[in-house]
Amino acid sequence: MSNQTPLLEPVNVTEPEKACEAFRGSEEEIKRRLRKYLEYFNACQRVLDVGCGRGEFLELLQESHISAHGIDMDAEMVNACRKKGLDVSLAEARDFLRTDGEAFDGIFCSQVIEHMSPQEAQDFLTLCSKRLKTGGVLVLITLNPRNIRVMTNIFWLDLTHQRPYPLMLLEQMLARRGFEILVKGDDRDTATKGKLPQILRWVDKKLSKGIFFSGVDIFIVGKKYR
Repeated sequence: MSNQTPLLEPVNVTEPEKACEAFRGSEEEIKRRLRKYLEYFNACQRVLDVGCGRGEFLELLQESHISAHGIDMDAEMVNACRKKGLDVSLAEARDFLRTDGEAFDGIFCSQVIEHMSPQEAQDFLTLCSKRLKTGGVLVLITLNPRNIRVMTNIFWLDLTHQRPYPLMLLEQMLARRGFEILVKGDDRDTATKGKLPQILRWVDKKLSKGIFFSGVDIFIVGKKYR
């Protein structure tokens, strides 16, 4: 028996779009999941997409003739978005929001806040409130800490994840920053599919309040009232 420690296969970070697809799904699948969030931005003149990634939601906004700007920290993702003709900047979320730029009437933020420490997340939400016009809408999507698959596997696949943010906590954080909560819940499009999981999901909801078969993602929509 060899006493040598086996070498780990290096992660290929030269093709971020393929890595993103492996973890999140294809662009078509993500656009299908995100399309339902368009309704919260129908009345918006200018939307900011924080952590826009490959630009799926920006494309949906563009198709709906809603003006939007995206920001992301990954230069490759930014370049990919620009090749699609999307308006995107290379920027860290809080740094961008601190600038004396235009006010937005909508902010969309998917799979970002779990990468922030508690202080960073609080600062981020405060800055979102400052850059939103009164009556503006903020949509947050993050991983669901009530889902046992998330907390025993999915959450830990990304080394940059800081901590999960439950809906109850997000609701309190938003309320303290002048947001009225319009709707919240788990994203059923990210739940396990099939007839058996559907039955198990019903049983799970009755017995354990949905910790096994709820959606992988949760969402919360806040409207700035002050």
